Amino acid sequence: MIKHSVNITIGGEAGDGILSAGEILCKIFFATGLGLCTYKNFPSRIRGGHTAYSIRIADSLCESGDPETDILLVFDEESFAVHNRELKDGSIVIYDSTKVKNVVKVDKKVDYYAVAISEMAVSKFAKPMYKNTITVGFIAAILGLNEKAVEDGLEKSIKSKKGEDVFKTNLEACRFGANYYKNELKGRTIAAPSADHKNVVMMTGNEAIILGALTAGCKFAAAYPISPATEIFEALCTLLPKNGGTVMQAEDEISAICSAIGAGFAGARSMTSTSGPGISLMAEALGLAACAEVPVVIVNVQRPGPSTGLPTKTEQGDFYHALFSTHGDIPRIVLMAGDVNQCFDFTVKAFNLAEVYQCPVILLSEQALGQNKFVAPALDFSTVEIDRGKLKTEEELSKPDYKFLRYGFTADGVSDRAIPGQAGGVHIASGNEHLESGRITERPDIRIKITDKRMKKIEEAKNSRHLPKPVYFGAGCAQTPFEKYSSGSAQDARPSDGVPRDESSPLGIICAGHNAGIVREALEILAAGNGPKFAVMQITSIMPLPADEISKFASGKKKVLVIENNFSGQLANIIKMHIPIHDKISSILKYDGIAFSAKEIAAKLSEVCAQN
Repeated sequence: MIKHSVNITIGGEAGDGILSAGEILCKIFFATGLGLCTYKNFPSRIRGGHTAYSIRIADSLCESGDPETDILLVFDEESFAVHNRELKDGSIVIYDSTKVKNVVKVDKKVDYYAVAISEMAVSKFAKPMYKNTITVGFIAAILGLNEKAVEDGLEKSIKSKKGEDVFKTNLEACRFGANYYKNELKGRTIAAPSADHKNVVMMTGNEAIILGALTAGCKFAAAYPISPATEIFEALCTLLPKNGGTVMQAEDEISAICSAIGAGFAGARSMTSTSGPGISLMAEALGLAACAEVPVVIVNVQRPGPSTGLPTKTEQGDFYHALFSTHGDIPRIVLMAGDVNQCFDFTVKAFNLAEVYQCPVILLSEQALGQNKFVAPALDFSTVEIDRGKLKTEEELSKPDYKFLRYGFTADGVSDRAIPGQAGGVHIASGNEHLESGRITERPDIRIKITDKRMKKIEEAKNSRHLPKPVYFGAGCAQTPFEKYSSGSAQDARPSDGVPRDESSPLGIICAGHNAGIVREALEILAAGNGPKFAVMQITSIMPLPADEISKFASGKKKVLVIENNFSGQLANIIKMHIPIHDKISSILKYDGIAFSAKEIAAKLSEVCAQN
């Protein structure tokens, strides 16, 4: 449980190095053993426009940002105006008096410090960019950070990239900022949280997906750069060739997925990464992969639409598209990760599921998770399994009593598979309807039979050991949210029978993705105030949907609230399609491009209870 946290925000214009300063601070905080999560607020442009980097540091692991700011440093008037409303009694504000002239202070007990930071950087260090490192020094002084941790964070951020001389100048600028705050401003301090987390990592959801793909044995990736998924492809461009793989930047998303399908047909574990506009273009090719029964993994880091929408903000608006895109009926598996560990684990599972069921697998993430940093339990590589399904060896294909039928009718809907070039295999793949052998047919009886075969895969996948199971927490669950980490266990926080054991709570919450961790903290806030208790179900598989488990979870509840980031309540409507609980379900929605905070959800839950 989080007992003490501090929220820090640095604001300015895009291109001024705001994000770099935030990255340096994250490394410093991580070196001190603190829990943290970040929120990057940046526009869809190279320079200009408001940019902010918020870091919440805590005495425990955290996944929710804080809408109230304890320490605010701003370099322009727009940032001052935007973040002034986030201040509270006890906040500290340092603003660059070089650029901020119109100072409108809030009616709260806030300490404001005017410092000509830009002029100071030029006069002391000859370049304006050092204003960011001076700012890091201010924050170190306010929080009383360990000087060795500050130096280590700067070294890891700067030395390897820009050399010893630049590192030393930045270190000097940081020390100058700390001394100036303490000795010249004689500024007030704020107590930093105390923690020393071990066996943890600091990474973004996108970084965890990258590691998952490499660990799963991905050998081909094709993509077209698109926010907020670009980091996945960029990193694979460097890392995949070092691990025996190939990367291709396609001219568009259609080419990207078609190339990945081609690689999957050739036997390589393959993937593409994209966001909403990109996966829209991939719709026809998803049908090709399903019809030809070729494994492929598609990572969709969601952002708000429609069209270009808000390219650098967050949303959960692609549930419908992931489930219903393409014409006709096709099997596809859709997973949704909710934290760094799930991003890693579900990526590995996605590759296994794609090959076991020979169909496209879509892994949903979202900008708030994909591009922000979290301190999280160390990734568990010991549970990684590589399952290539019914991929046959040449020895198996050459047995005299064996006849290879690429699309042979089977009890589980999954046929044997061979890699082109293997002796004894038949290597025909077509987007046209076909016989068991792969040859084209328009026979009505075969059309019915092979459609039934393909769609049977989704029913079979429900019981797959690779399919992530729902996660339960809150009222009646066996574990509190982070007890699972204290013992080093990588198991989900759910009781052994798969549902909450205590059915006494009449209130339930269903959520998916990044909202799960935010809801966890919201429940802690409610518990601290003796507020209402909720049992929570995090859905991790949208297709196949765990309808039986959702029904069992909802059966003892008077009300089930579905929390999601979109306008139309897509997840709630998908549940209603499968389970007749319309009278119980209501939605808590947010679609302004900004993730929920735990305080926001706690307030909404209290409001709902008060109304009922």
